[in-house]
Amino acid sequence: MTSKSLFLVRSKENHKRRIWVWIVSMLIQLAFYPGIMIVYLARIRNFNTMGRFGTAERFKDAMFDAAEDALGFKEQAPLVVMILAAMIGIQGFAYLYSRKKVDMYHSVPVSSKSRFAVIYLNGIVIYLVSYLLSVILAVGLAGINGAVNGRVLIECGLAFILNVLYFLVIYNAVILAVMLAGNVIIAGGIAIVLLGIDYALEVMLDDMKDYFFSTADYIFNDMDVKFCVFFDYIDNVNYWKTEIRLHSIINGVLPFYLKWLVFASVLGILAYLLYRRRPAEAAGRVIAFPMVKPVLKIAVAVTAGITVCNILYISIFRYVDAAELSIGSAVLLCGSAGTAALLCSVCLEAIYEFDVRAAVKHIVSTCVSVVTAMVVFCIYFFDVFGYDNYVPQPDKVESAAIHFFYDQSYFDIDFSDGLSSSLSESDYLKENMFLKDIDAICSLLEKGRESEWNVENMEDGRYIYVLFRLKSGKEVSRRYAVDYADSSNEELLDRIIGTKEYREGQYQIFKAEDMIQHDFWKVTYSNGTMDTELSVDASKLREAWMKDMEQFDFSLARNNRQCGYLDFEIEEYRDWKLPVYENFENTIAYLEEEGVYVPAKVRAEDVASITVINWNYDRQNGEAWDTYTTGSESSAAYTSQMEYQRRETYDNPDEIAEIVDAIFPEEMCYDWKWENPKTYERGYDVYITYKTDAEYKYIPTVEYGYEFISGRVPDFVEEMTSYTPK
Repeated sequence: MTSKSLFLVRSKENHKRRIWVWIVSMLIQLAFYPGIMIVYLARIRNFNTMGRFGTAERFKDAMFDAAEDALGFKEQAPLVVMILAAMIGIQGFAYLYSRKKVDMYHSVPVSSKSRFAVIYLNGIVIYLVSYLLSVILAVGLAGINGAVNGRVLIECGLAFILNVLYFLVIYNAVILAVMLAGNVIIAGGIAIVLLGIDYALEVMLDDMKDYFFSTADYIFNDMDVKFCVFFDYIDNVNYWKTEIRLHSIINGVLPFYLKWLVFASVLGILAYLLYRRRPAEAAGRVIAFPMVKPVLKIAVAVTAGITVCNILYISIFRYVDAAELSIGSAVLLCGSAGTAALLCSVCLEAIYEFDVRAAVKHIVSTCVSVVTAMVVFCIYFFDVFGYDNYVPQPDKVESAAIHFFYDQSYFDIDFSDGLSSSLSESDYLKENMFLKDIDAICSLLEKGRESEWNVENMEDGRYIYVLFRLKSGKEVSRRYAVDYADSSNEELLDRIIGTKEYREGQYQIFKAEDMIQHDFWKVTYSNGTMDTELSVDASKLREAWMKDMEQFDFSLARNNRQCGYLDFEIEEYRDWKLPVYENFENTIAYLEEEGVYVPAKVRAEDVASITVINWNYDRQNGEAWDTYTTGSESSAAYTSQMEYQRRETYDNPDEIAEIVDAIFPEEMCYDWKWENPKTYERGYDVYITYKTDAEYKYIPTVEYGYEFISGRVPDFVEEMTSYTPK
């Protein structure tokens, strides 16, 4: 009999011994694909009977979407595939945990290579066949109901490949864990460590970075989990599900195909090599290979130490700045990390030997665990490597991107139907902002070092996020504090913000010539009080605004009030809000030419009455309205502050004229992107009720909010609304 025939015979015998695994796998897959398909399609048909869709075309699209949801990327898929992979992998090699079974298997004249191949490949066959049959049945059900099109089949195929590779990673990791362990429980624990310790360490260290480093960046510095496939899948599945463009989905999953294939291959090779070298007497032990014990102990104990340290920090010092922690607090946190690592180490030693007295064995690896956990804490707490002092040498930087504030959304559009998909702000800035004046950026940041990167030490401090693209190919990002009120910073900020590179990197509309020419835009102009929908040529309005933006820099934005903004909207929450300043002549001229410009300055003759509320904060012992209180304290604070409130309504034309000359729309006043927050009086609320025959289409019954410009509160208002004790 040929070796091929012998392999098939052994494979057939192995399948017979795994019949219950076949049944469970098939039932789960049938429920997960054809079962869900039946539910989804039935629900859509029920909705159609209720008249939810209105037209046959919308009903048909809904059926396609339902089939796509049932066959494509699913949020539940990572967990379901993980359960199947763990079950199939452990069941196939569980005989290694019984000395009797090991003797029986090894007594058969079969090479270890052949034995491993039979069990290993049969496990993959069980998953693949049950998965493939379930998908074919689900596609058939969708086809019978007219719910299959090209997109459904393509996404089904992409998800199939992804799930198979994901299965292989989990399957191989579980088999590797089985080879390292001496029983099922320990094998499960090792599998979790193999698949999740990268994520756990990354999360813990990222948290410590946020706690102890003033310049830790969370805009550009995305957490880079290298091997945790479960969270890789979870973090991206919603994007794959909702992405409209197939080419974007394909580009999104390809890196995972490659990464998971490599990872699965490495794990599979290691599992095979350990299988060949696993001693028969390892059955019944906790760990099959003694050399693995200290490595596993150190990895788990250090992670446990860092985790406990973080939990303690959050529980006790959540509202205390890390820089203000005392040495005693640092000792407490450092000691908690070391103690947790110590307890974890001794527990693992006791588990290894099934003997509590073994907890004190292998002191060296225990000490390594404790010291490593404490050293990691000290590195972050004392900033041993100077993380917070990092400002690169300008000649080592190729380009930079800066995030000043959340300004607008970024998105792509499918021109065939006008539907859009969002882009993250950090990703867009990374790909589109390439600032070249590195000297200006580094000089600006060096000035912030004197204030220890703390905005509270500055007159008007703001945090900015900078991504440096070094000439070495490395990218480094930090959060820095910059004082906008420091006059010496103005020139440096002008050199950064007043550039074409900044404008085109920050505002997507500069690179949207093709996008703007389509007719699915909703364009609105707001003066901070009224939103006016425009029926104008979006391309011409864009050109006018871009022309005005050529003069835009920090000085302009800082020293001039924004009188309105343009809103180019494609879908809800996907729009460009573009600032308009009083000296944007081209934009304002175009809006006036189209008869749609609404100035921010109020016409006194249009006002019916003005109500002014003075909160008299200066008489409230310095307590601001937004003082942090909870429960009964909050209620008491509200009652107390209401006692200081004074309200007056003015309808005299002369008083109205003086007030309107000193106010500005509230929405524009709270836009502190660039201007000094002291530009406006924060202790007053001003509400205007307009006449029914006002020049612009105000709603007379609505009170429109405004703020007083600093130093411009009329004397009669101040006198009439000031606090006088009862």
